[in-house]
Amino acid sequence: MNDSEKDCQRRAIEEVMNQILDADSPHAYSMIPTVRRYIYRFNLKSRVEPAEILIEAYLRALRATHEEIKIENPKAWLRSTAYNIVRERSRKEKKEFPTDPQALVLDSACEPGNHCEANCDRNLAILWQAFKQLRAAEPEIAELIDLQILQQMSWSEIQQHFRNQGRKTPTIEALRQRVSRAKKKLRQLFHKLGGEYEPLRF
Repeated sequence: MNDSEKDCQRRAIEEVMNQILDADSPHAYSMIPTVRRYIYRFNLKSRVEPAEILIEAYLRALRATHEEIKIENPKAWLRSTAYNIVRERSRKEKKEFPTDPQALVLDSACEPGNHCEANCDRNLAILWQAFKQLRAAEPEIAELIDLQILQQMSWSEIQQHFRNQGRKTPTIEALRQRVSRAKKKLRQLFHKLGGEYEPLRF
């Protein structure tokens, strides 16, 4: 893929994500409930929300584009990737239970079909907008959220990620502090944009 093709694919992926999180889009009515069903199928309800899964799928799509992997159908690609992510989370949770209490969890009582589901979807869209704003304004902070929260890397794995890129490797304590600040910034943006999850535990 040349640079023009990569840019075109990135724009297509971004457009699909925006459609998925647009309350008036038919994509939202199909994709979000689908991801929620995956979460329930793998018994991850109350510990993970579609927002996490969709944002991680989006980031994987961007990485695939960078690695020159052609994505013919972004929506189908995101759906299948979301399924794989949920399955990976389930396997990891079974292997490493209890889960990291610092994981990005939007703790809501929403169950499929009950009265608060629409509000959950609205908050999902707001979280997506907050993450995009954070990524545009402070990409290094957004990267930490990607690595530690979405990809669920351990502190040592994050250090190795920095080494592999030839970057200065922070201590684990420094990483903990940076991630804590990153979560705080994302939480502030989320509430500033009108997010209403309480508590918002990330």
